[in-house]
Amino acid sequence: MIRILFNLNFFLLIIFFANISFAQKTFINSDPYKSYKKAQELFDKEKYSSAQYYFKDVINKFPNPQDEIRINAEYYFAVCALNLYHRNVETILTRFSLDHPDHPKSKNIYFQLGKHYYQTKKFNKSIEFFDKVDQYDLSDEDQNEFLFKLGYSNFMKNNQSDAKVLFSELLQNKTNYEVPATYYFSHIAYKEGKYQTALEGFKKISENKMFKPIIPYYITQILYQQNKYNELIEYAPSYMDSITDKRKGEFAKLIGDSYFKNKDFLKSLEYYKIFKKSSKSTRESNYQVAFCYYKTKKYKQCIDLFSRVTFNDDSLTQTSYYHMADSYLRINEKGYAKNAFQKASKLNFDIGY
Repeated sequence: MIRILFNLNFFLLIIFFANISFAQKTFINSDPYKSYKKAQELFDKEKYSSAQYYFKDVINKFPNPQDEIRINAEYYFAVCALNLYHRNVETILTRFSLDHPDHPKSKNIYFQLGKHYYQTKKFNKSIEFFDKVDQYDLSDEDQNEFLFKLGYSNFMKNNQSDAKVLFSELLQNKTNYEVPATYYFSHIAYKEGKYQTALEGFKKISENKMFKPIIPYYITQILYQQNKYNELIEYAPSYMDSITDKRKGEFAKLIGDSYFKNKDFLKSLEYYKIFKKSSKSTRESNYQVAFCYYKTKKYKQCIDLFSRVTFNDDSLTQTSYYHMADSYLRINEKGYAKNAFQKASKLNFDIGY
């Protein structure tokens, strides 16, 4: 009898401890704090889909809408939707802001939406939401991101004056955005004709890998606009091979024009030939190349090119006829020379001819 009672008590103890263990496991599995911790770990690892599942679980387990854990879960649930590019992300984030207007995280909602639309290249929308942000509610790091992305969004929508102000503010301090901000600020200055400001900016970032292929093009353009032909000749030729095919012809012409201005027609011709291979010739460029041939005594080549210029009654045509006539004389084609002189004499744009 005693043995039976002992076995029965032992059996009951096993059941008791088993129930305790089951209850503990049930509590752990249903513990919303554990779900929140798991969700945060997944969020930090950028596993947004899984994190969103656990944040939703936390929201469902906290009936009080003002509970801080639930509010945080709602916020991160919305941010997960943003990072997963859900179609209704704007609705989800805006709803959080409306439900918790005084919560500190509500101030971050418009910043998050601005970043979302910036990432998806919807720059009108990114400007719309960034404009609702009080930048001084953001951390220093977020302020820098805000200034650059709002500046770039305005730049892409051709709001150059707004973009310039934002990039200028950003450049007051050392930030991770210093190089691209310098580039876009300098680009705006270049478009505004503020060439020295643009030149100084472009030179600062000329060795940066991101912009190195394009910076020599802008610096060369600026030196040409400033009539600094000697400086251009010293600077630009070494970059000729690194310039993209799209810009190579125009780049070569700037160098050729600079040699032309300095009356170095042989070097000018060298770069004009590169230009003609890469770009469509214009009437003016045909004249310049023809004149280089003329000055370097390549008379047959210059006659052919001068003839492509003489289709308007203007000073350029008159000058071309004159040089054609002189070239015909030099190759002993006197009949053609006479005709060319006659055509030049019928035009009165330059009576010196």
